[in-house]
Amino acid sequence: MHLREAFPHWAPDFWEASLRNAQWFDEPVVDGPMQAPRMPLNERRAEALLHRAVLPIAYQATREWTRSAGTENVISHYLAQAAASPEYLGHRVSVLLAFLDAWPIYKDGPEAVLFLDRLTELILACKFSMPPPEVVPRWATYDEALSASSRRPGFFGHHLIVLAWTRRFESLLEGSQRDSILAWIVECSRTQYEDDEDNVDVSQVSDLSCDHVSLEYAIQRLLIAGKPNIHLITLADALVALWNVAGNVERSRLLATARRYTLDNPI
Repeated sequence: MHLREAFPHWAPDFWEASLRNAQWFDEPVVDGPMQAPRMPLNERRAEALLHRAVLPIAYQATREWTRSAGTENVISHYLAQAAASPEYLGHRVSVLLAFLDAWPIYKDGPEAVLFLDRLTELILACKFSMPPPEVVPRWATYDEALSASSRRPGFFGHHLIVLAWTRRFESLLEGSQRDSILAWIVECSRTQYEDDEDNVDVSQVSDLSCDHVSLEYAIQRLLIAGKPNIHLITLADALVALWNVAGNVERSRLLATARRYTLDNPI
């Protein structure tokens, strides 16, 4: 959605090819909502069932909780803990914020329950505690996080992806939450991971043209000729989102990251 807004002149066939290359159509498909017994649940009881991963009633717990408190408020409830501990690749933050971003698309449609079922599964997979802990007092600036993550973008650019989603929802995140996420990005960008694919380093790159034409070409090549992976789309989105706030040094690294995952032009 965000990429289409950034490049509205790209043809529908291009987006279809991008989804195909990202293996979008290979993702699991569900036939309908999870069947769960209906029962009245207050918010505290619903949270407790999710915390203990009581299935299948956990699916109904999310439905009841969002009905009474609002889906946006339920998602925001978990943001403090996600900010305190984004965990490996930061999915707690980026996917939770992506759910928040996508909810308006689904909330009035027939797939709203399917959306809530997928939210349930994220909450269960993240093993959020009850009650959420206080955000760990850590601090970093956007510039520090952008500099660090542009040098060491992480597996398929996940450090950049988390930073892009944090900027997108800056107004929603409390100061301590935002600062904790940015500090986590800086810390992870300095960490030596066990898996070499997590240790991508683009700090030493040759001078690259940093105009908008270069960005558009790099994103096109990434989406069409990139290493097939569902993260191609989220990485491309992050590169475009951060481009507008990056200086030329960071822009060169963002372009180098796109090249890193483009099969016909790796660095």
